[in-house]
Amino acid sequence: MRNCDELVLRCQAGDREAFPLLVEAVQADIYRLILSRVRDVTDAEDATQETFVQIVSSIGSLRDAKAFAGWAIRIALDKARRVRRGRAAERKAAPGVAARASALEGERMNPVEQAELSAKVREAVEQTRGEVLWYLGYFPAYYHSCCGGQTENAIKVWGRRE
Repeated sequence: MRNCDELVLRCQAGDREAFPLLVEAVQADIYRLILSRVRDVTDAEDATQETFVQIVSSIGSLRDAKAFAGWAIRIALDKARRVRRGRAAERKAAPGVAARASALEGERMNPVEQAELSAKVREAVEQTRGEVLWYLGYFPAYYHSCCGGQTENAIKVWGRRE
C-alpha cells in the first residue's frame, strides 16, 4: 500500500478533495486483500465499500497518519470476516434461499422498464458529473457510481475537477 500520510492528514483536517484521492490511492490494494479472503467478486465489492465507509467516518480518530495502512488493513480484514460469517450463517439458516435468489438473478426486466430505468440512471449521473457527493454534510458518497452493480472510483467515472 502506498504512503498516504499527507492525504490522511488532509482528510483529518477536513479537506474534502483529499478523500477521493485517498480512496483512489488505496482502493485496489484493499479490494485485492478482501477478495483474497472472501473469494467472491460481489462480496468483495460490498466489503470494500463498507471498508471505505468506515475509513471515511472514522479517519478523525486515527492518531498517527503513518499508521493508516495497518489501520485500513485491519478494517478491511474485519469487513471480510463479517462477510464470510454472514454468508456461512445464511447457508446454515436457509439453504434454499440462496438457490431461489440465484434463480431470480437470471430473470430479466421487461425492455420498457429497463430502458426507463437506464435513462433515469444516466440522467442522475450526468446531473452530478464532476461532483463529490456528501451525505449529511460529512460523508463523501464515493460510490454514487454503483449504478448497475458496478463499484467504481468517482474520479475514474467523472474525471478530476479542473
